[in-house]
Amino acid sequence: MKYLLHIVLTAISIALAGLIFLISHEETVWLKWDWVKHLISLLISSENIKFTEKFITESVTYVAYVIYFIALLVLSLFSIKFSFKYLDQDVIEREKVKEFEQANDFYLPIYLGYAFVAISLPTLKSFLLFFVLMLIVLARTRFFYFNPIFLVLGYKFYFIKQTDDSKILVISKKEIKTVEELFDDGNGSLVDYISTTKVNDYTFLILE
Repeated sequence: MKYLLHIVLTAISIALAGLIFLISHEETVWLKWDWVKHLISLLISSENIKFTEKFITESVTYVAYVIYFIALLVLSLFSIKFSFKYLDQDVIEREKVKEFEQANDFYLPIYLGYAFVAISLPTLKSFLLFFVLMLIVLARTRFFYFNPIFLVLGYKFYFIKQTDDSKILVISKKEIKTVEELFDDGNGSLVDYISTTKVNDYTFLILE
């Protein structure tokens, strides 16, 4: 179950590239699918719909993109809930934290790279090959887990450097600026550790 959840989490984290691909290739890829053309034809021929073909086609594309994005939001929410339930629990000890920094901006160049690749790939087959290869690489290698949809859901990303010089990524809804705020119990007192869910060896979700 844990391994499957890791694969699902990784797939969701790069699925936004699929939306970029669909938007940038709508005329040459998915609007040419038979069932999409059939749907548009039905809407055009409907007596209750009095709009131009161009308006209906554009409306279909926008609805498809919104559905795709909402699906990613829902899947991301469920992935968080399942992570808290099925992944291993761990703690981060205050005495082992050496440095603390924001990590939200760290991944911007990486996702810009995903976007440029998604735009440049000419066919759906080439995109699916890229997606599968990235999924395998990310699932097999040591990496900090990052899902840009988490930012929309209010989560923030932080790097923690520990006293043994290892670096981990912490995901939390809490606005954190200092190590003290990380270990604040909400009543002005500092705790010795915080409970987390271990996404992988380098990424942790702070329990809510």
